[in-house]
Amino acid sequence: MLCRFDGETWMPRLCAFDNGICINGLVNLFRATGKEEHLRAAERMGEWLLRVMRRGDGSFFAKCMVGEEPKNPGGKWSLLSGTYLAKLAIPLLNLSRATGDSSYEKAARSLCDWALGKQQSDGRFPTAELPEETFLHPHCYTAEGLLIAGLVLNEDRYIAAAAKAVAWIAPRQLPSGGFPAFLERGNFLNVESPDISAQVLRLFLLLPLKFRSSISLDPQSVVRDIAAMQSRDADAAARGGILAGRAWFHGEREDCAGKHVNSWVTMFCAQTLELLLYGTEEFD
Repeated sequence: MLCRFDGETWMPRLCAFDNGICINGLVNLFRATGKEEHLRAAERMGEWLLRVMRRGDGSFFAKCMVGEEPKNPGGKWSLLSGTYLAKLAIPLLNLSRATGDSSYEKAARSLCDWALGKQQSDGRFPTAELPEETFLHPHCYTAEGLLIAGLVLNEDRYIAAAAKAVAWIAPRQLPSGGFPAFLERGNFLNVESPDISAQVLRLFLLLPLKFRSSISLDPQSVVRDIAAMQSRDADAAARGGILAGRAWFHGEREDCAGKHVNSWVTMFCAQTLELLLYGTEEFD
């Protein structure tokens, strides 16, 4: 029996992270099609990010209610100006390259520099406002933003920070092939999800060899972990998708772990499997 969720009525809120992901998609669509309307739409969104959502220290506000000032509602990690927003460096740099507007590159550099200042000596990026706690999902977002920015800008310090972030979690790989999703009060909680495992492996695969050669990680175990969570449900709408793991239901709806087919979980896993199959020559 699959676990399903009713739709929610969302407030009219604008998210910095979500807009950044859409910018990247639109710029890539422009590169593939040459259609200027895609780039113009991405530019409007990028201009909004820099004008409305960017903070004085280089970070970004998390949310903005329509007709109100941007803010960080607080509570959940995604409602704060966490380092996970370093992933915005990817669309900002993509937009900068496509338009020739250096203000986006400048913003990306400033954002990455801000995130670097939050990294702990062990390689962790704290989640929310508690320096001793880390949720692996946004930790990987931070590392991904720094890694891609480092590769694009040829900045080894960004790549080194991402490598350090991967090196922090790699030794914690579980027998299943996954990784503990939470560090809470100094203890790792061995709840996992295949999309988070895919995030770690994707980072490892994208690291240049000189940065990953000292990191021990078993890619095939991650693949087995992903395959074990692929839906084989009789329902054609679910079959083939990847099921979300316990990490996403920790402390709530625990009964849904392994019973909920999720689009982003599936996409994260598919992208990582593609990298493993076809390589990353563009960054070698």
